[in-house]
Amino acid sequence: LEDAVRPADKEAARDAAVAAAGEGMACRVAIRVNGVGTAEHEADVAAVAASRANFVVLPKVEAAAVAAELAVRAGKPLLAMIETPRGVLSAAEIAAVDGVA
Repeated sequence: LEDAVRPADKEAARDAAVAAAGEGMACRVAIRVNGVGTAEHEADVAAVAASRANFVVLPKVEAAAVAAELAVRAGKPLLAMIETPRGVLSAAEIAAVDGVA
């Protein structure tokens, strides 16, 4: 739902991802939400939390507190994307958060 989706298509992509996760796939399903602080983030997290996806994926995680808060809100294991220097420096703390897969 993040970088690969044009802003005008964000809502339709969210709906399509949730629908696809509900089709009972034989594999585990993860949905990558838009980053914290973006206009789409809250709606993405709510949709993934209510979906049959197995994981929520959060881009550009830089702090353990952010990972912990999202894991609780999503109610699913979090795949935390470490994509910045700050994230690399905090990776051990992020990985230790309860709820981070």
